[in-house]
Amino acid sequence: MWARWAGLLFGSAAGAEAANASGYGAQRRYDNGYIQCMYARGHRVPVSGNYAPERPRPTYYPPPPPPGYAK
Repeated sequence: MWARWAGLLFGSAAGAEAANASGYGAQRRYDNGYIQCMYARGHRVPVSGNYAPERPRPTYYPPPPPPGYAK
C-alpha cells in the first residue's frame, strides 16, 4: 500500500516538474518572438544586462624577426 502512495507522490512531483519546464519553454519562445516582432517594427527592446557590444578586433602585428636575421 505504501508503494502505491509513494509512486503517486513521486509521479505527481515528476509530472509537475515536467509541466513547469514545458511552460517555461513555451513562455520563453513567446517572449523571444514578441521581442523580435517589436524590434522589426522599430521599437526599442530590452536586452540582458550581460550584453556588451562587439568590440573591434585588435590589429595583428607579426612578431619581430629573430636576432641575427638578415633581409
